[in-house]
Amino acid sequence: MGTMTHLVWRQLIKEKARTFTTILAMAVAATLTVATLIGINSARHSMYQDNIQNTGGLQFVLSKVNQETALAIQKKADISESVRYQQQGQISFADQVPNQPDSPLLMLPKPALQRLIQPILLEGRLPQNEQEVMLAQDLISDVYAVGKTVAAQRNGQHVVLKIVGSYRGYAGLMASDGAVTTGHFDGTKNYAVAAAFGNYGNFYAKLKKLTAQYHVGSDQQRMNELALERAGESRDVKVRAMFVLLVIVVLSVIGLVSLALIYTGINLSVQAQTQRYGLLRSIGATPRQIRQSVYLQALTLALPAILLGLLAGIGGLSLAFHELNRIFKASGNTFQLLLTISWWPILVSGFFMLLVTLLAARRPAKRAAQVSPIAAVRAQSASRKVSQRMLRQGMLGRFLPTPIAKLAYKHYRRLGWSKVTMMTTLALSLMIFIGFTSFFRGMLTFSDETISRQADVTITKTQSLASANFSFNPRRLPGVKRGTVTGTTQVGLKNAPQAFHDRLNVIVVSDQTFGTVFKDQPTIITGSRLVTNSKTGKRQQQWDTPKDFAGTLELANEQSSQKTLTQPMKV
Repeated sequence: MGTMTHLVWRQLIKEKARTFTTILAMAVAATLTVATLIGINSARHSMYQDNIQNTGGLQFVLSKVNQETALAIQKKADISESVRYQQQGQISFADQVPNQPDSPLLMLPKPALQRLIQPILLEGRLPQNEQEVMLAQDLISDVYAVGKTVAAQRNGQHVVLKIVGSYRGYAGLMASDGAVTTGHFDGTKNYAVAAAFGNYGNFYAKLKKLTAQYHVGSDQQRMNELALERAGESRDVKVRAMFVLLVIVVLSVIGLVSLALIYTGINLSVQAQTQRYGLLRSIGATPRQIRQSVYLQALTLALPAILLGLLAGIGGLSLAFHELNRIFKASGNTFQLLLTISWWPILVSGFFMLLVTLLAARRPAKRAAQVSPIAAVRAQSASRKVSQRMLRQGMLGRFLPTPIAKLAYKHYRRLGWSKVTMMTTLALSLMIFIGFTSFFRGMLTFSDETISRQADVTITKTQSLASANFSFNPRRLPGVKRGTVTGTTQVGLKNAPQAFHDRLNVIVVSDQTFGTVFKDQPTIITGSRLVTNSKTGKRQQQWDTPKDFAGTLELANEQSSQKTLTQPMKV
């Protein structure tokens, strides 16, 4: 232990109260940093886990590979879990929808059914034998409903399968127009592998390496892009840049608050040790050694503060997540926050706090090095420079009622950078409080569903629109104040105008609602959102469909014998 280190250590032990106060101030700053970084990482991982459940914990599918390739992929060291299935035929729906391509008939062993189909089961149950089949939701119709049969070609043979259920074709890794059965593998072709890497970090680079090794084309790949995007593995550079920018902004705000807190503690300690620094100068200590002693003192205090901040941040997040999960569960929301502790938030927090500590100690170290031996003997600190502006009474001082108030205001004007530090600390602390309050309020109202939460209870039933009872009035039920029955289907758009997609979601309501609310007029319901213009940097309102559209949309009903229906549509 060097001489300066020994002196710093003795001084810290001697002034226990001041040392504890400074460590506490640093620990508050460290807690903010640790809680923010681990909180962001945990929120992203929680959203990833919530979305990956739709694909049974599997991240991607590589299809149309042979049996040898499928087995080799499953044995790769970086593949943590996987299942295989096989396309064994096809089903034709041309009798219902002309020019409709044949739907693939996929054979999934029971483990694969549980992993890939059970999470997206919409109606009915899973197939239990080779004579049963499930259809994607878009293939379900009055003719091909649950409980009925469908003809298929399987391994070159004509078979009749019983429809036992349907699945959400757009929610998982399966084909959106597929049919799923169970059974046994046959042959060496048309295999598919659904798998997940042990770590989703750098996902697309690992997938590119894997597909290049086994010559798998881009048209043979499907992945759970939503879950990967929530985990920060987005292909969109803008999305990744926005996340990095968010972290930088949050750390900048926390850094300013931490800088103010740590600077105040170190500065007060330096002012209290003016005589000590002067005496060190008188016995031969150089200004450089004095500065080093202040830096060493700051770093010595920072180490236990970082440890306390780590414990307080993780403990506080654990309690907050537990309470939020309890509220989510009570409100019927299945989303759960998972506390995820990884090495990078801890390392970044430690490095960030050490950097902020050194920056905060820079000015006090410079001031300590300027203390002269004479000033130390007189027990005086270096005289502060007072400008003419500080000596003036000021406009506010003229209206203060008492001499004590005027004296306090005069002293405040002469504080210099101290008052700036104090005001900055208060302002940024308020900013962080408002920010975290808004964050938790947003988490309380978070929902991964796209439907509105205005209704207290929403009941969903899968059936054909023709059999739905739209005349039923839920208000007749005891305790129900308001309610309505709606149906949803999807139709195609022929010759779609610009800014429209090739398909349109149609909401069906009762005749009474159609007449009273929509005036017996087919109506387009559109929405808008605020987006930032990448060129001007200004926020502007963007509509999902043209707000001022007035014309005719040609709807192609692909699920009935009436192929095209033309109706005027009003926005």
